[in-house]
Amino acid sequence: MIGAVLGAVMGGSIGRSMDEADLYCTGQTLEHVPDRQPIKWRNPDDNRSYVVTPTKSYLHAGGYCREYTTKSTIKGTTRQVTNTACRQNDGAWRIES
Repeated sequence: MIGAVLGAVMGGSIGRSMDEADLYCTGQTLEHVPDRQPIKWRNPDDNRSYVVTPTKSYLHAGGYCREYTTKSTIKGTTRQVTNTACRQNDGAWRIES
C-alpha cells in the first residue's frame, strides 16, 4: 500500500523511474527513519540508486507529515527533488501538492 500511494502521486522523472520495491523503500524510510538521516539503496534489477532523506517531521491538520529529498542516479545522471508526504488514516503515505 505504501508504494502504491507514493507511486501514484510522486510524478516527475524520479517517481516514474521507481519500481514497486523502490517505492516501498521510500515509504519505509518515511515511516521509520529520523530526520536528516539518509537512507541509500541500489535497485539490483536496473542498477539505479536512490538516497531518501527525511528533513522535517510535523503535524498538519491532525496528521503526521514529513518533508524529504529524493536523489536518484540513473545511467550516470543524478537528479534531486524535494517533496512533502503525509500519512493517511490507513498508514499509507501520500505526496502533498
